Amino acid sequence: MGPLRFRFPTLVSGKPMSSAAPFTMPRWEWRTFVPLEGELSRFQHRSLQAASIDAHEISILCLKSLHDVLIADESILLKWRKQVGPGGLERWDSVLNATFPCTARVVGQLFETWGLPLPVLERTHYTQSEFLHEVLPQSPELRVVEYDRRTKRFFLDGASCEVTELTSGTVKVESFSIEHEDPVLTLQVIHRLGLQTRTNTCYPLGLKTALHLSTQH
Repeated sequence: MGPLRFRFPTLVSGKPMSSAAPFTMPRWEWRTFVPLEGELSRFQHRSLQAASIDAHEISILCLKSLHDVLIADESILLKWRKQVGPGGLERWDSVLNATFPCTARVVGQLFETWGLPLPVLERTHYTQSEFLHEVLPQSPELRVVEYDRRTKRFFLDGASCEVTELTSGTVKVESFSIEHEDPVLTLQVIHRLGLQTRTNTCYPLGLKTALHLSTQH
């Protein structure tokens, strides 16, 4: 996947971030969609636990790219893969975070990032429903996937680990991820769990595979 074809400031609530906005260090991520068959149980009991999270979310999958676009809590978040590092680790960076109703400019940024023709935009602002039902259907390259997410998080050697279960209709997808700002630490945890032979699969690709969507990237 190539770099973005343009540069724009990260957005918060549809407005450019100010210099005083808090900085979030991009993390090195590793994820597998292969069932772990209880391999994590012995580590979870000895690790620092965090609360479980239940959420209802919508992913927008583009058949031509691996950009991660998520709608949750009346907000839309765009992440792109900034770098592939040692051991196949991926560093993802948030480049857009806007709330609904979002501006037509935000919609244009999304489509330019996807590398898709800009659809007909008849409004200056779009609610979540208008975005989903008026804008997205104009592009045959986009798929909207609505699901319930249940995540259990724990920490191992300082790295954040998540066991995630997604349910979309009759389809259930399980994944496990490890992430930290330090790629060396992330790799150490992968090896400690004995997962170094598994392939790192990002969220968008894992969902496309589970839903049998043909891809062009």
